[in-house]
Amino acid sequence: MAIVILIISVFSIYISLYKIVKDRSYELALMRVYGSNQLQLILLVFYEGLIISIFGYILGLILSFAGGTYLYKYISREYNYTIQQAFITDIDIYLFFSVLLLLSVITLFNLKSIISINIPKILSHEK
Repeated sequence: MAIVILIISVFSIYISLYKIVKDRSYELALMRVYGSNQLQLILLVFYEGLIISIFGYILGLILSFAGGTYLYKYISREYNYTIQQAFITDIDIYLFFSVLLLLSVITLFNLKSIISINIPKILSHEK
């Protein structure tokens, strides 16, 4: 189940980064005109994806901890069974690094749309 959710989130981040590049193509073209190189644009898109991924990871960690706390209290109250909960486990750390790795791969898939920005066409608003 967790793997399916991870795959869905990877596609969501890919679509989000692709949309960032397409929606902000005018700004990216202006940055190229003002002297930014392609690596800077790639890093900009990577950092935006990194911010989205880290906030999503932290929000998921907080919500899972809150849900786990509620569930553990319910189990303890109803069934007199005590379960200890850790906030961050080894699996959470592996998941964080796998998210960073997947973000790098997703950014590589978006390289073509970043590199192939047609500056004159975008700045003249032709489609």
